Amino acid sequence: MCTVTYLPLGDGYILTSNRDESPLRGNAIPPKFYEYYKKSLLYPKDPVAEGSWIVSSSQFTLCLLNGGFEKHERQLPYRMSRGRVLLDFFSFSSVEDFFKDYSLDKIEPFTLVILKLTSGIKSAYELVWDGNNKHIRQLNPVKPFILASSTLYDRRMRFERKSWFSNWLNNHSEPFNQKDIIEFHKNAGNGNPYENLQMNRDEKVKTLSITSVLRSEDINEMKYINTSDLSEHQAEIPILQHFDL
Repeated sequence: MCTVTYLPLGDGYILTSNRDESPLRGNAIPPKFYEYYKKSLLYPKDPVAEGSWIVSSSQFTLCLLNGGFEKHERQLPYRMSRGRVLLDFFSFSSVEDFFKDYSLDKIEPFTLVILKLTSGIKSAYELVWDGNNKHIRQLNPVKPFILASSTLYDRRMRFERKSWFSNWLNNHSEPFNQKDIIEFHKNAGNGNPYENLQMNRDEKVKTLSITSVLRSEDINEMKYINTSDLSEHQAEIPILQHFDL
């Protein structure tokens, strides 16, 4: 997995992710609330490793893409699933402590987007783990972006995705809305099912779901679409307080 877009809103953002995975892995459990490190987290659960690729709390949204900067050779065995990293994040008291102290030894390469919203102040980070080193950068939270997994999409295909997203932005003015970006995640492409945003590579790897988080000072909503049966699930985190991590 996957392809991820980020759209800034005046007091929040929309983060949307296509989960591109082997159908043999099975459908995820639709988003539910789970208690983890005494925090209430909302996420769809991977039925195999019981982690997730996208997690939201009252303050944070995290989204993971498989692979670092470029496609890597797997070096089995790995000590745990990458989807557990998102949950372990919430055991730390700050983003900085997580970056500094969390061990990624023997974990397969990944890219992690971390979004934070507290009292109207947005911040965004990217952590790339290449298997040997952590590469951390702060992202501009008022600028849209698109990312795609290096394990499934080579440089040409990643550039093409940026082009499709740029064209979409040229045709959609602010304020952005969740419905429009979900349609982009469903329909953008060049007609090649191997490369479309909602992709299908001979049923070996395909887009299994689309998940979108709409976040503002008043709303924290996760929408989940199972692309196999087109069922939709929606859940909200109450905006009551901002004390978790």
